[in-house]
Amino acid sequence: TTVQPSFTMIYTLTGSSNPVFTVTPAIPAATGGTCNVAAGTTVKRGGGGSNQVVFDVVVGANCVAGDVLTLTAPIIRSATATAGITVQLLDTGETACVDNAGTPATCIVASTPRASLVQAIGFGTAAALAAPASDLNTITDVNAPVPLAGFVPETTGTTNSRDSTTTTRALVAITNTVTGAQNATNTAVFTAAAGDTVTLTLTDPTGFLGLAAGGLCYDANASAVGDGTTGLCTAGEVFTVAGNVATLAGIPGTSLGFNGVGQTVSFLASGTTSMGTARTIAIGGSVTPTTSGGAAHPFNGNTAYWQWFSNGTILQSTLMQTNPGYFIRIALSNTGSTAANFTAAVTTEAGNTCTPGAGATGSIPANGMIVVETDTICTAFTAGQGARGTATFTISAPSTNIQGIQQLFNKANGGISNNQLVRPGTN
Repeated sequence: TTVQPSFTMIYTLTGSSNPVFTVTPAIPAATGGTCNVAAGTTVKRGGGGSNQVVFDVVVGANCVAGDVLTLTAPIIRSATATAGITVQLLDTGETACVDNAGTPATCIVASTPRASLVQAIGFGTAAALAAPASDLNTITDVNAPVPLAGFVPETTGTTNSRDSTTTTRALVAITNTVTGAQNATNTAVFTAAAGDTVTLTLTDPTGFLGLAAGGLCYDANASAVGDGTTGLCTAGEVFTVAGNVATLAGIPGTSLGFNGVGQTVSFLASGTTSMGTARTIAIGGSVTPTTSGGAAHPFNGNTAYWQWFSNGTILQSTLMQTNPGYFIRIALSNTGSTAANFTAAVTTEAGNTCTPGAGATGSIPANGMIVVETDTICTAFTAGQGARGTATFTISAPSTNIQGIQQLFNKANGGISNNQLVRPGTN
């Protein structure tokens, strides 16, 4: 007479960042002669979202002593560099091992740490995965036809990553394999399969100020070929921008592996909007393997990936007024060895306008200063809203050379107050 025994099987994931099952693993199957796992085997507890799953296993009635059950292990996905799984076979009360050897804490029949798939796709090279290097070469040009609406072109570096007057580029490498990373069955080095996809995310605190429509791209195919209007963008390479975040999803895993040769992120300027003097763009990424239940697994990014600078300076008087009872003046200083031209743009409340005067443009002498009366920046404001606004100065000199202050002098009592002009984005 054959016996139909049952036992408890426990899968427990191990790893430095507490990995979990993306979905509940399938109920174990077994083969070995004529023996099998019978109907009635169930998930007792745990599963998706936890690091453990417990099965109550029912063995088929045709099993006999000496049969070997070969179990199919679940696929592991983890955000850690390595992950492992332990397997315990216990009695159904979970108080003893099925062979009565050892204790439930010691009778572990398997423990197999492996490098995880999520670490097989990421930024870096095939030899070592790392966060992408920071790009420090983007310089917005105060001397562009619209000040700071274009870039200072590059003449050195990788051809495909050089900046032009309209487009700035930053290198980024995405690799689809790394030594030691295993595939789903832990039998070979992982390589992205058909259906595996990668998502790139860029975060810009300025909301991608000055970007041309459809002009933010990732050169996924390393072609460095565009359509003539959108930098390096071709089909499937354009980021979708929403507020401060840009996303490019569905990059085929099978297109990866260039390891940085020709792969760039490109930003095409509109040419009509000032992009300011500084910003820092972060980059992140994730992989969605077809065998992981559809969940995306992030890989290492860089919060300081793309750092922009400028050959110009922006200073702002957050409240500029003209008032007959006061002298209100702005002093601009230049410690550089060449003169620095400037323009002042005034922003007003709804229903109010500023009539620009001679003080709205000018030049700060080399190693000198200039004082501008606010009533020469705006000779008149529209009546009804007050003689006030916000003045923004765009100056054709590095910010290390330029300072500004606004002074309020009371004509009646001689009182003076001074306020430093702010640098937008830093206050």
